[in-house]
Amino acid sequence: MSYKGLLICVIVALGFQSCFDPAKPNYQYFPNMYEPVGYETYADTDAFANGIEAQIPVEGSVARGWEPYDYPDTNDGYEAAKAELMSPLALTDENVANGKELYGIYCAVCHGGKGDGQGILMTRENFLEFLVMPIEKSHQEVFTTC
Repeated sequence: MSYKGLLICVIVALGFQSCFDPAKPNYQYFPNMYEPVGYETYADTDAFANGIEAQIPVEGSVARGWEPYDYPDTNDGYEAAKAELMSPLALTDENVANGKELYGIYCAVCHGGKGDGQGILMTRENFLEFLVMPIEKSHQEVFTTC
């Protein structure tokens, strides 16, 4: 490439650079995809009739990933659910190994490897006893037999 060609390339590059204004960036296709619009939860808005951004969920709606069950939130409801509900997962070696791994990651830190409430955080820190309760005996057997 000759010096003349190089000089032309430099002039064209400088010309493009001189036209760029940081206050006015180039056009964007669907700019909301790149620059999110932040809505305040309790801000005033014209989008809804009551003028509030936060809305109460529609009656009867169910949150994603949550399946309702027909047991009252009482001790009797707890005992009935414990007796009648069964896990949808099959009791296979793969599921047991996966559950043991997840328990070790997310639960054993507080509840202990045996579910006795003596996890590493519980023994090192001064937590109140009611914050990390031992897992019931029926549930404990699942972890000690694996």
